[in-house]
Amino acid sequence: MFNFFENKNLGRFIILVGVLGGLYLFLFLSENLSPNNFKKSINKEFFSLLNKDFDNFFEIKKVNLLGRSKTNINSIEDIVLSSLNNNKNIIGNDFKKMKILLEELKWIEKASIKKNFPDNVTIKIKEHKLFAILTNEKKFYLISDKGKIIYEISNPKAYDLVQLEGNFVLKNLGSVKEFIYQNPKLKPQITKIIIKDNGRWDLVTKNGVLFKLPLKNKQNATNEINKYVSLKNVEIVDLRFLKKKIYVKIKQNKKYALTKEKE
Repeated sequence: MFNFFENKNLGRFIILVGVLGGLYLFLFLSENLSPNNFKKSINKEFFSLLNKDFDNFFEIKKVNLLGRSKTNINSIEDIVLSSLNNNKNIIGNDFKKMKILLEELKWIEKASIKKNFPDNVTIKIKEHKLFAILTNEKKFYLISDKGKIIYEISNPKAYDLVQLEGNFVLKNLGSVKEFIYQNPKLKPQITKIIIKDNGRWDLVTKNGVLFKLPLKNKQNATNEINKYVSLKNVEIVDLRFLKKKIYVKIKQNKKYALTKEKE
């Protein structure tokens, strides 16, 4: 009698375990093999392929470079490749960092980047316009027409540019530019412009003559330069007192005062 109940209880236990196991299996399969999950799996795979095709379609395949003349091409290439390695997608890359890095290069004044959909960009750069050589404490620097110091040079004679010397050259750069543009015939003859602390200028010509200009009315004095610029053995022509006299120093240390004729 006891064995019968024992076997009966064991059977009930086995049936209960079987029912619970079946229920668990049913719930597991219904969760993982439901139509919704199957649909989600298909959608996920579809959108993954779609994104891949989208990225490939807008992947930058060509970079056009315009306006480069003096800038080192390898420096530009390094900046561009670094930007594209981070993001090759023409939509996702805003090129802000690339623009900043390009404009930090010595020769580049301004850089603009245009997206040409779907897969190429155009980089247009504006380089500094070389204007003169700045002399400062026996060092020489190339400067642009806007006063930007480009870089130091060791041999100023290798450049066909006027040298600017003085503590206030950059502050007076606008006046220097105006003076040079107003005297195109004189420009090829000038090798150096020295700006004194009081604002007065000295000019040095190719044949080594030093012209001392007055503080005011520089243009009137400049008209006199052409009379002396081609003379030999002249060392200094002092035009500071132009209205009264012109002092000329010959290389043999002799000074002559030329009195201006009354007009």
